[in-house]
Amino acid sequence: MVRGQPLSDDLRKVILNMARHLDVPAIRHYTGCATSSIYMLLANYRRLGSAARARKARERRGRRRVLVSEDIRVSIQ
Repeated sequence: MVRGQPLSDDLRKVILNMARHLDVPAIRHYTGCATSSIYMLLANYRRLGSAARARKARERRGRRRVLVSEDIRVSIQ
């Protein structure tokens, strides 16, 4: 895996399926992911029950919008 890149949702699901049968060093060998990433993924899955990434960080990227959806809805009426 490329350093600093988030794991894709598909790879997260693969790691969770592999964790049922393999230990972390074996998963690291087959996927190329960092050991700490695998442990964090497994811990988050146990705690939250989901393997998907949080999407909120993506929504906050870029410049703040001048008009939000509520402003547009008000101006149309």
